[in-house]
Amino acid sequence: MKDRREILFESLLILLSTIFSLVCGSILAMLILLSVYTGPNFLLGLSATKYQSLIENHSFLSWLTILGEGLALLFIWLFNHFLFKVKVFFLNKKFFRALAIGSPVIIFIGINLYVYLSKKSAISFFDFFTAASVSLLVGIFEEYAARGMIIGKLEESTAKNFSFL
Repeated sequence: MKDRREILFESLLILLSTIFSLVCGSILAMLILLSVYTGPNFLLGLSATKYQSLIENHSFLSWLTILGEGLALLFIWLFNHFLFKVKVFFLNKKFFRALAIGSPVIIFIGINLYVYLSKKSAISFFDFFTAASVSLLVGIFEEYAARGMIIGKLEESTAKNFSFL
């Protein structure tokens, strides 16, 4: 049986791999989108003005956020699948209880969306798609890394090493 130090060290490695996944996902997403928006020789022909116009481009930033978060989720899943091998379960009794407890948040989001839509004449489908996609990807990534992997690693050893709290 592993002692407390080993388990805490593995949990720290999971945390570091989470940060690494976010950074690598963002960098890879930036490289992919730069090559798509500016062509295959983007590093040679990327001037400061061209870069400035790209980072002011709403579409570019939206796709960068979606792709970066999606790649981060892929990287943390690969870390878990090949390195940590923590069993992650989402659909259990605790999930549905947490969903019931968190239901006021869904109502709050609905009210905010209603207020936002009443003040602005129209919201584009792309803006709505971006907001929904990023919200889902960030939530899934955070829950997978924190509740799934880190807490899952600690729960594997709760028998004698850690109390539940």
